[in-house]
Amino acid sequence: MLKKILILFSILFYSKGISQTTAEKEINQIFQLEEKEKIHQFFQAIEEYKQDHDYSDAMIMDSIFAEITPPVLVNFIKSINKEKFIQEKEFTKDYEFNIFPKEYAANMPCADVVSLQFLEEKNQFLLMVGNSFYVEDFGCTESGTSYLFKIEKGKIKIINIMEVG
Repeated sequence: MLKKILILFSILFYSKGISQTTAEKEINQIFQLEEKEKIHQFFQAIEEYKQDHDYSDAMIMDSIFAEITPPVLVNFIKSINKEKFIQEKEFTKDYEFNIFPKEYAANMPCADVVSLQFLEEKNQFLLMVGNSFYVEDFGCTESGTSYLFKIEKGKIKIINIMEVG
């Protein structure tokens, strides 16, 4: 009986180890975005998505939406504590984009953020860029751009881009 329990325990432990290793392997791919080639590939994938989904720049021109830029993305990725991200599967960092419509002043600071989550069940990443600005008699108002993507065999594929605000 003890032998069966030990075998069952080792199977469960081994299975957990495999899934954790697989998740870590998937997560570690995000840190390749520090490399110039991978940054280029990420933004090329965004452009391809926009072309394939009739996502014209006219939709976002003079808008309140912040889109990720190469310098911000590199800075953000370099800021992530790898071990902590592997455990928590999310990371958020504050920024100050200063994006607001002309009729609103930047007299009150509102927090802008970039966050990244690893969605383990689908092996996908969700990168969110949040922009806020102050509206008199209302307070800080927010908008956001989300990039849902996957990294498969070293290739980045944008699954969805969504703007909310």
